[in-house]
Amino acid sequence: MTSAHLLGATPAARLDIRWDTSEADAALAILEKGEAASPSDWKKLFRSKCFVRLEAREVALGKTLGTPRTVDLEAFRRHLTNPEVRSQRATFLRSLQEWKKTDLESLSRKVQRFLPTGSPQSFTLCPMIKPQDNSFVFDLGGKEPSIFLYLDPNLTQPQFEVMVAHESHHVGLGGHKRPDLLAKVETQSQQVQDACQWMGAFGEGFAMLAAAGGPDAHPHAVSKVEDRERWDRDIANFPQHFAELDAFFVSILEGRLKGDALRQQAARFYGPEQGPWYTVGYQMAVLVERHLGHARLLQCMEDPRLLPGAYEEATAKAGGTRPHWNAKLLERLAF
Repeated sequence: MTSAHLLGATPAARLDIRWDTSEADAALAILEKGEAASPSDWKKLFRSKCFVRLEAREVALGKTLGTPRTVDLEAFRRHLTNPEVRSQRATFLRSLQEWKKTDLESLSRKVQRFLPTGSPQSFTLCPMIKPQDNSFVFDLGGKEPSIFLYLDPNLTQPQFEVMVAHESHHVGLGGHKRPDLLAKVETQSQQVQDACQWMGAFGEGFAMLAAAGGPDAHPHAVSKVEDRERWDRDIANFPQHFAELDAFFVSILEGRLKGDALRQQAARFYGPEQGPWYTVGYQMAVLVERHLGHARLLQCMEDPRLLPGAYEEATAKAGGTRPHWNAKLLERLAF
């Protein structure tokens, strides 16, 4: 996900969101036929645009990780012929029909409010019936950005809309580059470049705020009770998580953390659910929004390097007791 938030991303001014249900439609046909599904049915599934995009994502991810990857076609066959999965066909179909009723224009306007002005951005929603129950984005900043959505029958319509809004913010924020900012970062040491790159991971917090619709709405207002309670517990641990991230960035700047070790440590902050990139990023964004204004928050989204300094300024205005970023970090990012 980090590449989606690289410093220098200039987001979209207008989000053009469109559906592509080709994979889900083909999968529903196979679920209806079961073992009687013909080779042409499977060919239609594997040649659907969303499936082809999924294959491209796996190949790209394999290159990033240094391990060849591809979609397991047999896993798809086993999944879609599984009697238990077949028994859910009606609920899959009902969920897909409900999802397609979403007012995408209204959702787009909601997200756009939390995106700095930039070039238009178009992307595709790909509902998928697949073995893995995960949802994710692909090709941010590329020619065909896509949001892959596991067609979860247990997801309520409000929960679905929050999920799409969150991922849409990632697409908008990762849509376009600011060559001037990128060039500025590239003149710095590798340690500073790495720190700037990972500052962009606070985009998860930005997306939480955008999906909620503002700082006065709970980010998990429509979530399951356990998810809301887990978020509240993590928010209460803000000082601890903040300190861990502060130490992480200082270790990068001092050259003690780099390469694979850096990436592995950064990945832990995503958490099994929503780790410090989400909770700390969200709380900093809320503080900046409330005490420095919406325009200042948008500046931080466009250039995440500005976020620690803005947080310190907002903290001074807000009063009270909050943790502070290491002076070395603030100094090295002030270029």
